[in-house]
Amino acid sequence: MAELKYPELFKPLKIGSLELKNRIVMSPMDTKHQEPYMIWGDDTIAYYEERAKGGAGLIVTYACPALDKVEESPLLQSPFDRPEECRRQMKKLVAACHKYGCKLFIQLWSGFGRIAFPLGMNNYVAPSEGPNLWDPEIQHRAMTTEEVRRIIKAHIDAAEVCKECGADGVNIVAAYGGYMGDQFSTALFNHRTDEYGGDINGRARITVETIEGIKERCGRDFPVTCRFTTRHHMPAIHHGQVPGEPYREIGRDVPESIELGKIFEKAGCDAFLIGNGCYDALFWQYSPMYLPEGEWLDDVRPFTAQMNVPVICPGRILRPEMANEAIRNGTIDAVALGRALLADPQWPNKAYKGDAEDIRPCIGCNNGCIGRVMSAQPLMCAVNPDIFRERSQELLPAAAPKKVAVIGAGIGGMEAARVLKLRGHDVTIYEKSSEAGGLFLAASAPDFKQGDRRLIQWYLKQMKDLGIEIKYQCEMSAEAIKSLGAEEVIVATGTSPKMLPIPGIESANAVFAEDLLRGRKKAGRKVVVLGGGWVGCEVALWLSEDKGTDVTIVEMTKGIMTGGDIQPPAMNLAYMEEVLNFRENVHILLRSKAASFTADGVQVTTKRVGDRFIPCDTVVLSVGLTPNRALFDALKESMGDHVHLIGDADSPGIIMTAVQQANDVARAI
Repeated sequence: MAELKYPELFKPLKIGSLELKNRIVMSPMDTKHQEPYMIWGDDTIAYYEERAKGGAGLIVTYACPALDKVEESPLLQSPFDRPEECRRQMKKLVAACHKYGCKLFIQLWSGFGRIAFPLGMNNYVAPSEGPNLWDPEIQHRAMTTEEVRRIIKAHIDAAEVCKECGADGVNIVAAYGGYMGDQFSTALFNHRTDEYGGDINGRARITVETIEGIKERCGRDFPVTCRFTTRHHMPAIHHGQVPGEPYREIGRDVPESIELGKIFEKAGCDAFLIGNGCYDALFWQYSPMYLPEGEWLDDVRPFTAQMNVPVICPGRILRPEMANEAIRNGTIDAVALGRALLADPQWPNKAYKGDAEDIRPCIGCNNGCIGRVMSAQPLMCAVNPDIFRERSQELLPAAAPKKVAVIGAGIGGMEAARVLKLRGHDVTIYEKSSEAGGLFLAASAPDFKQGDRRLIQWYLKQMKDLGIEIKYQCEMSAEAIKSLGAEEVIVATGTSPKMLPIPGIESANAVFAEDLLRGRKKAGRKVVVLGGGWVGCEVALWLSEDKGTDVTIVEMTKGIMTGGDIQPPAMNLAYMEEVLNFRENVHILLRSKAASFTADGVQVTTKRVGDRFIPCDTVVLSVGLTPNRALFDALKESMGDHVHLIGDADSPGIIMTAVQQANDVARAI
């Protein structure tokens, strides 16, 4: 057998007496695809089975409440409240994973506490009395000692069911992420005077008694693991630390987490599954693309060094080489993949073969996964349209292969071509420029967009490996397309930036955001960005990293990243607000609009302070996009249903929309 390129990933790992075949773990992620009472439906089982088939050594399921009605809400239904269905479906899930030598842990969860979303909660409880994070007018009452013990017993009872159904272990949401167990563990939120409060041993007691109880009921050999946060990154309530910002931690820091970890370990915890940040520091917990890859490794390194059981770490460790090195140098014992296994379930198998360049990359956008789940929508993935279609939508060969022309080599065009070719069609892409990627080339320009750049390279490799020709510098007219003899045409011609009909704009040094990002235009040292939407804010973030550049965002609405149809996930918005407000060289004018331009700057009308003149060298226009659909309209009359419009050319949106639409159209031809 050839030498492995990433050998550390494929060494067996012992968790207690259980041995995993490798050191790749699927992180627990809510899906919002569950049956009532969070039962694992057949589509959910197929979703997990696909990741087991892809080579994961261990899968940790989404969190299942074990609450015994202490905290009640429609959001807190539990599979353990429906024992017959729970057992039947859990056994099917276990069998699906074991078929591929993959182990399965069920995650058990003790509720929201102070972070409860104020949506139909029947009662608001927490370890101690205090305000709700989202609505401070809501007050949580302190749980009684008897209620705490009921939650501990509910976990022990649930773990027994998991063992009886063949699950290989459980993962407790312990001192993690600002949830209930974390609030008990953290002095900032636990002011109890009974045995579940006080010093660190008292604050740890709810988890300690849970671990000990499960071990007593299920046996010492049944693995019990803890989800665990090593640092909250909280300088204040409802605020996250800006990367690089000196701050005083008011939550839990690494030294205290080491002390807490040792207490859990002594109680019988067999491994730790790390997850940093909390709901107050949301973008540390569910990190967007703007944070560096592997951002939790620095915090976890000293923790791992002090533990005697395995430490498993996620945190945008997206590439096999980074995971392999982190294990090799002792920073972690195993890697946990969440979003990366949504993007490509075959990540482990491809890493085993050494084919890292074939792994479809997660781009860290949070649109399809965390953003949708947090807004109570079913989980998707921006780059993988097959999520939760594993059972029902196999990619089938075309009944009658056709000649297909794809106009535009953006992400949508290449996704359509990829699926068409896999189904047996004869497909050629025609691209008017000299590069593939479309508008995504501009989006990928900032340093923090490594994932975007990898996605472009992944598509280019798929085009090469599948033998799909891209004809560059071919701007196609309707007549030229008709002469190709194509039976089907997919129009993926993207968008054009909107121009502002404002006096003096022709005399200003005005540039489109795309031209600036692509390097076709340069910005001066004083810049005004017109439009505080997603693109405008990313441009401002990118420019502001050069501290010699002064950036002013002018936005018509009452908040950044709030206008238009494209809304960022909450953690992306939280990061952008914190960072842009923190940087001294960024200024934000809300409820403002440009009234006129001169060669020296912009006259701005602001609701609150009236008119003001902003001197600048460069005006960046980021005020929206117009679909390029003229070609489609010209073809529609003659080709009818055999011409298809996809992506931004249909309606400007996010990459997830373009990829999903392209995939659907290519499957239907």
